[in-house]
This record gives sequence, C-alpha cells and structure tokens, in this order.
Amino acid sequence: MILDIDHELEILRHFFTKQVAWIETEYAKLGSVDVAKSRSSEQVECELFHPEGPGSIEQLIWRMTINELNALIETFLQARLADLKGFLLERGAKTGNASRVDVVYSLPRTELEKSINDYINLTTLPGYAAVQIVREIAEGNKHRERLRPVPLWNKAAGTLVEVESLVAGRKGCIDSYEIELGKVSEYLSQTRVFFDAFRAANLGAV
Repeated sequence: MILDIDHELEILRHFFTKQVAWIETEYAKLGSVDVAKSRSSEQVECELFHPEGPGSIEQLIWRMTINELNALIETFLQARLADLKGFLLERGAKTGNASRVDVVYSLPRTELEKSINDYINLTTLPGYAAVQIVREIAEGNKHRERLRPVPLWNKAAGTLVEVESLVAGRKGCIDSYEIELGKVSEYLSQTRVFFDAFRAANLGAV
C-alpha cells in the first residue's frame, strides 16, 4: 500500500477542524451587535453567501471533506482486498488459455465490497453504516449535481419511483443534501471506528 491511510485520515481531520473553527469565527462576526446595527438582514445574507463568506465556505468544506473521506475509504478497501487476494485478480471464465485479470484498483466499489464479503460480512462491522452514507453523498456530489438518489422511471406503471436515501431529512423526490458540520465530524470518527474494526476482525471465508 502506497498511502499511509491513518496518516491521511489525520490530515483530513485536522484540516476539517481548522476550517470549522474559521467558519464559526466568521459566523460570530456577522452575528455581532455591531454588524446587526450597521447592516440590513439582506446585506448580512449576501455576505454569508458571498464566495468568500462563511456560508459558502461551509458548503465547500463539507463537500471536500466527504469526497476525500470516501476516496480514503475506497483506498483502504482496495488495500485490504489486495492483502487477501493480491493486487491482480483473475476474474470470469477462461477463454482458451487466457482469463481476465483485473488490478484491484480498477474494481467498481460494489464489486470491491462484494469480493471482500467473501471473507467478512462488512455490514456487521461498527462504522459501516456511516461509510455507506459517505459513499452516497460523495456519489451525489460527483454524479448527481449534489442531489440525493434520483427517482427511477417505472415504465410499466408510468410513474417515478423514489429511491431511498441513507441520509435523513429528505424533502421530496428531487432533493439536495443539507449536511451539518457536526455530522461530517461524526462520519470522520465513524470511519476510524470502521478501519479499526476491520483490522481487528477474524478474516475467514464466510
């Protein structure tokens, strides 16, 4: 494994903590009595969500942290699968004398977890629920314009079918995430719990 995952996770945690402290300081400034006397609520709102304002930075920080955390989780899982099966995985039926060989890094997340589940049931590990939430949000950031899972079209019924979101607070079929910084901190902590639980697990074929 090239990356020191524990070190990278600590870097991310310290980065997040420092940014949260700055955001809280800026919110306090905008909420001060002096500001309230000198500016209208509309002016304060504009400052909050100015490109340099704490409201805008808060949104950026939680997205950056979630995306990097998801990348670290995938790297951790890749490394664990490599420990179990090696970096080169023979997959599929042989054609003549040849068979398909994949590098562990090329596996989609679903296939990665499926391969690991041959050795350990990931759903039983503490922290796994948070790991899946992080995955959903990161995929929404990357693939769905920051939206929760979008509805699927049921052709037979001629209607949209809502897809469940792992994140509480959904307000409609098409809805974005509203993630509090405290929840992001929790996801960071739960990821550490998951890593430690995985390492401590007895990995035998299941």
